[in-house]
Parts: sequence; C-alpha cells; structure tokens
Amino acid sequence: MDPETYRYFRVEAGDLHKRLSSGVLKLEQAADAKLTGQLLRNAHTLKGAASVVKASIIAECTHAIEGALIPFRETGLVPPQAIGMVLRELDAIEREFRELDTAMEGPAATVDAENDGRLRIVRSDAGDIDRIIDGVTEASLGVTGVARQAADFQHMRRLHELLSRQLAPMALRQRGEESASWNLVQSLLDEVKSLATRIDRTVVERSESAEIVLRQVREDAEQLRLVSTDILFGPLERAVRDGSLAAGSTVGFRSSGGDVCVDARVLEVMQAALLQLVRNALAHGIERPDERIRAGKNPEGIISIDVERSGSDIVFRCADDGRGIDREGVRRRAGPALRSGQVPASPSMDDGELLDLLLGSGISTASTVTQQSGRGVGMDIVRDACSELGGRSSLRTSTKGTTFLLTVPVSLSSIEALVVIVAGSTLAFPLSAVSGMLRIPRAEIVGSEGGETILHAGRSLPLYRLNRTFSQSGDAGVPEDTGGSISAVVLTSRIGTMAYAVEQVLGGSRIILRPVPRLAPVASFITGVAIDADGRLQYALDPSLLAESVGASSGAKPDPGIAALRNPVLIIDDSLTTRMLEQSILRSAGYLVETASSAEEGMEKAKGRVFALFLVDVEMPGMGGLEFVRKVRADPSLSHIPAILVTSCGEAADRTRGFEAGAKAYIVKGEFDQRALLRHIHDLIGF
Repeated sequence: MDPETYRYFRVEAGDLHKRLSSGVLKLEQAADAKLTGQLLRNAHTLKGAASVVKASIIAECTHAIEGALIPFRETGLVPPQAIGMVLRELDAIEREFRELDTAMEGPAATVDAENDGRLRIVRSDAGDIDRIIDGVTEASLGVTGVARQAADFQHMRRLHELLSRQLAPMALRQRGEESASWNLVQSLLDEVKSLATRIDRTVVERSESAEIVLRQVREDAEQLRLVSTDILFGPLERAVRDGSLAAGSTVGFRSSGGDVCVDARVLEVMQAALLQLVRNALAHGIERPDERIRAGKNPEGIISIDVERSGSDIVFRCADDGRGIDREGVRRRAGPALRSGQVPASPSMDDGELLDLLLGSGISTASTVTQQSGRGVGMDIVRDACSELGGRSSLRTSTKGTTFLLTVPVSLSSIEALVVIVAGSTLAFPLSAVSGMLRIPRAEIVGSEGGETILHAGRSLPLYRLNRTFSQSGDAGVPEDTGGSISAVVLTSRIGTMAYAVEQVLGGSRIILRPVPRLAPVASFITGVAIDADGRLQYALDPSLLAESVGASSGAKPDPGIAALRNPVLIIDDSLTTRMLEQSILRSAGYLVETASSAEEGMEKAKGRVFALFLVDVEMPGMGGLEFVRKVRADPSLSHIPAILVTSCGEAADRTRGFEAGAKAYIVKGEFDQRALLRHIHDLIGF
C-alpha cells in the first residue's frame, strides 16, 4: 500500500473508529435510533475506505458491525449481546490497526489503547514538527548572534568619539596643508561614525523583527504537538464498562475537560496512570449495589475523570464515590515500610502519609489476586508516571469516596525553568519545583556526620553541594561561598524538600528541551538538554531523581558523562552544507558543537580550547584533513583528542591513508548515515 494513501486512510479510519467506540457505549446506556443511524453510517464509511486500500480484515469487521446494528436502527434499542459483539469487532479493528501500522512503519497518526492501558500516540508529523522547532531555535541563536554584532558598532562609535576628542587639540595646532589633512581625517571619522550608526540601527531593527517572527513560529509549531485530552475518555469509559460487568457492580462514567490540549507524550504516560486509578476504584472502591443501598448511596457508582489547565500545568482528577481507602488495610500490607520507620506507627494517618504508602512498591489491599488487582504493582504505575513527567500527586479519601489529583506539565518540549550555574555547567530546574532562593551565611550552616543542614521557613533542610557532582575533576569545583555566604535553591519533589548550593542564579527562562542522546551515559537525573543564546548546553534536571542521587551520598562523585558533554565537537569542513548538516545532527543528539571552514581555522580553535573530538573533511583548500590529523597527532597537547575523517573518497587506499595519518574512523559521504556517525562518536569519546 502506498504510504501516502495509507496516511490519509489511517487518519480517517482512526476518527471513525473513535466515533463508533464512544457511540456504542452511549447506546448501551440508553436507546437512541438517531445515534444508531449515525453509527451505521460511520461503519459503512469505514468499510468503504478499508475496501479501497485493501484492508480486508477491517472491511469484514465493519461489515459485521453493520449486521449487528441494522436490526435495531428503527428503535435504537440494542440488546447487550449485540453491544458486546460490536465491541469485540472494534477491538479486532484496533488490533488490525496495530498490525498495519507496524507493517507501514507507523507513517500515520494512530491512537491505540492497548490491553495494559498505555496510550500509544504515534503522529506522523511529530518528527517534522520537532525539526521545525529545532530549526527555529537554531535560527533564533543566529539572530541573537547578529544582534550582538550591534554592540560592536556601538563600540566603534565610542572609539570614534574618543579618537575625535584626542585629535581635536592636535588639529587646532596644525596650519595649512597639515590642517587640511586633519580635516580629511576628521571627515573620514565622521563618515565611519555615520555608517556604524546606520548599520547598528538596521541590525537591531531587523534582528528584533526576525526574533518576533521566529518566536511566533516556534510557539505555533509547539502547539501542533498538542492533542486534546478527550482521546483518553473512550478507553477509560470502556475500562469502566468492562470492569463493572466483571465485578458484578453498576458503575457510570463521567468526564469533563476533553477540549484541554496537552503534549502527546504527556498523554501517553498519563493514560496508563489514569487507567490504573480506574481499575483501583473498580476493584477496591466502588461497592456492590446492595452494599451501596445499605450505606444510603445510589446503587450505581460513579467514576469521573476531569481535566483542567492550571497555568503551565494540567491537572487530572480521578474521583469515585465508593467506600474510600481502607487505611488499616494499607497499614497491614505495609509492614516492611512501618518496621523500617518510613511511615509513623501511630493509628492516625493523614492523606499525605497514606499516599506515600500506596505509592510504595508492592502494597495492595486486595485479599486475593485477580486479573485486575492484588499483585501490588498498580500504584507503581501512578508513581512512575508522575516522576517521569516531573509532576506531583495528592489524595483525598473518606467513606464517601476517593479523589486523586495528578498535576503534570502541559508540554515536555518546553518548560519554565530556573537557570543556575554550578561548576561551570548550566542547570535548569523546573520552576514548578522551586520553593525558594536563599542567600545563606556560612555561620548558619550546620554540619554533622549526616551532612549539612540549614534552617528554612522554620524547619531543617538538608543542603547539598552540587559542584561536587558536576565538577570535572571530582573536587568541589568553583566554591559557592562568596563573602562568607552561599546561594542556594530550595526544591520540592516527591522525595521531599531540599536545598542545593549553586554558584550563580541566572533567573527564570522558558527553555526548549531536546532529548538526552541515547548513546550518552549521563546521570539519570538529567532529563533533557537545551541550548542557550550563546550555544552552550543547559541540563534540565528532574528534582526527584536528583534528590535520590545526591541523597545517597553527600560526597557524590562527578558523572563522567556530564563532564564530557561540556567539551564540544569541532567540525572542520569547507562546505557550508556539510558543516550545517553535521552540526544539526550533533546538536540534535545533545552535543555541543563548534565549526571551522578550513583546517587552518580549525587548528587555531583547537589550540584555544579543549574539544572532545574533531570531525574533519579530507579535501580542503590549503591544509587538508590528512595534514590536520597528522599535526594533531604530533602535538602533545592535542594528540589525545580523536579525529574522524569525512570524505567523498571511498577507495581502500584512501581509507588506509586516513588511518595511517591517525584518524580513528573514516566516513564516506556517499554512504553517510547519521546513526553510524553518532555511534562512531560514542565509541570514541564514551558519550
């Protein structure tokens, strides 16, 4: 099947499948002849589309759905067995979607609720959108660099003014022809000043205008990544229906906030968490009808999912009107946690402590193991979802029901962050996790065998020195102490509230996140990287994972991946296209990059700073790549830096000459593969 044809079919088929799935569940609640007619039209349209693209299994399933609904289109009163049959056919269509997507390498947008409840969102244009965002970000960096050139022209004007003042007394002392010469000099200086002023004004105006346009394009591209949350409700409603039938209870499903949009990756993770909460409510919370009647409740239980936007966060609310959480049951099952002192041993337990217990691994209140509960792993899914997204959770429970609130970022592609400097590294903390910024006198820092602590807001907080983690040499790096005091940032996460000493707070900023390169063994608490206006890497940190890491040892050793990432790769090629292509690949993979248009320029840069690796073209005007590599190998200060040769010469003799010169890898442009390039770099420098 032609990929482009399948792309269009998959989008249309996915929409029709969604309409059929939600419509059938509504039809089960109440007879509706009009709705039955709509479902028949949807099924017929899907059957026709599937037939055109030769998706025979989908065509057969929709034909069966038509056959199940046609007898009831006049009354809309569809019996349960027919509803069950339609749902089974829809499940079969969904399975076929997955098979086709795999066969076509996922070229179309699909939404797939799998048996484990994890929503898999595959958007055909996600890669294109990411490339647009990356391209705009790169362009913004270029605009920022152009704008900085305006400062050079301002400096030129200041030099002109200074020189004019110094020359003026000399001009007054001159006469005749010498005076005319001085006048000519003054005239030339005035012309330079005028030119600098015009260029300065033009650069500033155009760069500001371009930055506005680029910012808008970037925001528009980010919006394309967002999908509406109503895509969650169908699978969750289906889970409520199937679960209540299996448990012999009667449970209704309500939802709101389906028009709220969120990053597809966020939705993917949250689907699994919400489905687990729904299953918990069915297995542990909602009573049987007779029990509910005795408790003075409506025989039909209710599970509701509500979604709302709160600033840069999304709040998912999962509530039920069941019996509430059995606190004593949780305590009995949490024996190891109680004995280890992780939770208080008092009979009373507030909701926060209860949530900590529930999120602990291996705790379940189910008395027997079933397909849906009793294994003690369910709430781990909720905990891991919040941790993965940098979110937070809260719980309210009583005999009238239980409510979970899960708060996560709207988007993972950009975040509001507090940017700081530690041991020469630029770090970005999620602004939502920042509880405060402090300037702490050294006299107020209390040291003990357990580490350092400070007093903040009336309570004692552990203080950790991040420069010990991020320093290249493993020592304390640049001291945070300035004038007998230190700067610190207070972060709150699921682990608790902790203070982190930093060298400098740069302020708040919205940063565009890029994934950590898969080949890079950076610390687990680094969840993404960004590039600032100067082209330097910023490391986005997960507060919970950071707390776990530094909490294990206050004298943490530096992660080799962190230190290595600070050294850039130097690309040397006389072709602008090749330089830009390689730069784009490496920056997208999380590497810091510098470029040179000649081997001579590359050698000058190599002697000016430390690089992790040289990526060198062989054939260039002047000094060639082979000569550059030989000079690097002969220089004691550079000989340890590996070099990769990139060239259009692919003969065996060419490769031999390259390796004899000292290259560690040889890549032929005609066989260029970015995965192979990244693998070579990883093998050579270890990240």
